[in-house]
Amino acid sequence: MKSHSFLREIVPPLLRARSNDGKMQPPQFSTYLYFLFCPALIFRESYPRTPCVRWRYVIENFAKFLGCIFYGSYILKCLCIPVFSNMNKEPLTLRTLVLSVFSAILPVLYLVLLMSFSFFHCWLNAFAEVLRFADRTFYKDWWNATSLSVFYRTWNVVVHDWLYYYIYQDLLWVGKGWKNHTT
Repeated sequence: MKSHSFLREIVPPLLRARSNDGKMQPPQFSTYLYFLFCPALIFRESYPRTPCVRWRYVIENFAKFLGCIFYGSYILKCLCIPVFSNMNKEPLTLRTLVLSVFSAILPVLYLVLLMSFSFFHCWLNAFAEVLRFADRTFYKDWWNATSLSVFYRTWNVVVHDWLYYYIYQDLLWVGKGWKNHTT
């Protein structure tokens, strides 16, 4: 996704400058390197930056991330694996399968929420702070979503923005081109 974004943002201006005999410089390598590690999927020459790094905040977020990983592994070991470990010892029936799945639904749901928090909040905020990346909108209030479309727009804002700019808008542009050619 990052490679696609980089090429989509850099190649068209370079081709336009080449066809107009203009001189356009490709971005500096440091700009590209920053983009590779920043928590964004849309390439820009510059991003909003914070004035300094709060190292205590970075350490707290990495500690929360590690805590989530350990707690998630504990939940997996104590609540999920025992449910399915005895399945190979007895014949598989619909009843045992349904009971196993329903016994694991809540722990797995909790694992999904825990891993979502650990990645979208702890990991991305820690990396954003280290890189002084100021735009920290990685997710919005997806838990208040009233429809599936609102949920998909708010649970992962970074991926939604990439899909909007590079898939949805391109499909609209192609659709308008097809519509103009058919009439």
